[in-house]
Amino acid sequence: MLASGRQFRILLGLLVALNLVNGWLLAIIVPLWVGPDELAHYGYVRHLHLHRSLPDQRTCFISEELKGSTYDANWWGLLERHEKVAPGPGAFYTHGFSSFGEAGKCSLCKTQARSGKCSLAISYDFTPKSDEDVCAYKANLDISRADGIGMWIHGDASNVTLRISFEAPENEERFVQMPVSWLGWQRVFEPFSDFSGGLTEHRSTCATLKIYVADDGISRKTVSGTLFVDDIWLRTGNKIAPLTGFEPEELPITDSEWPNWCAHHPPLYYLLMLPIDVILGDRPIGTRVLAMRLLSVILSTFTIIIAALTGRLLFGVQSPTWLLVPAILLFSPLFTFDQACINNDHLLIPMYALFLYLTLKWSETPLTHKRV
Repeated sequence: MLASGRQFRILLGLLVALNLVNGWLLAIIVPLWVGPDELAHYGYVRHLHLHRSLPDQRTCFISEELKGSTYDANWWGLLERHEKVAPGPGAFYTHGFSSFGEAGKCSLCKTQARSGKCSLAISYDFTPKSDEDVCAYKANLDISRADGIGMWIHGDASNVTLRISFEAPENEERFVQMPVSWLGWQRVFEPFSDFSGGLTEHRSTCATLKIYVADDGISRKTVSGTLFVDDIWLRTGNKIAPLTGFEPEELPITDSEWPNWCAHHPPLYYLLMLPIDVILGDRPIGTRVLAMRLLSVILSTFTIIIAALTGRLLFGVQSPTWLLVPAILLFSPLFTFDQACINNDHLLIPMYALFLYLTLKWSETPLTHKRV
């Protein structure tokens, strides 16, 4: 049985300390920009710092500095991108590729590029018994008007099976495959009419392209090796639309493509974060973001304090039941994760919690037994 307000303060202090330690550890561990809309929230703060004015949603865009940081942090590789991507230069993001399966991996290679600075290296190893293929590239694009796809492939004369497939949300996967029997760079073009089931009649505005190295166990002569892919393009009639040369630093992205979708939010939270960006403005982005995350955890901790006060108001300090109110928040995965990222919810939630607490406190009709 809890006997006094002193014990309440001790337990409250322990809850606050636990939340701070937990939140700060997550703030350090969580990768850059993984938090909900964290890129846009920090972009708001950066706009206040650089332009010294409130943002206008019609003219406020994510800066080139922040766009570049999404590639450095492999943000695109961590996200599942479902939006439509029309064919044209830069339609693929270099970090959109992923390795699937246990039989290999893919990476950027600077030593075997056909053009530009990099190619996509697909390393496969079917030495252990495995039914897994290696899916080396995955991206969504519009193929509704195209009639074929081409690319340059650096073969290793292994006869390993290379499979190119498209899959639309409403259709099954359609693919074409070939043994890689050549050594060195070779231009490959596959018309959609040659795909299994015929892709010409099933072209989609949002088809998922996948490039596999398949373990067919029959035609290949070796069980491990590396293929290189570069300069992918789509063909429409006699026109060719290049998709990528695997040059992340040369993607033709303009400000108009990256509007800041949080620019219409009220400015109070961002003004609280602004001094950090001013003081650390010449430090790396990761340092600035981490400092703001740490401050956001402190703001969220006020929610724990107000929740404890609300629990005491409802149940009284004599009963340990009041602990349930802050504990529900403290052990909520969503609350714990969100507080470790830059987000204006960290100011909104404690303000709303304070409003609820004051409403209960000032209520003329007592809700529980005598308050202590």
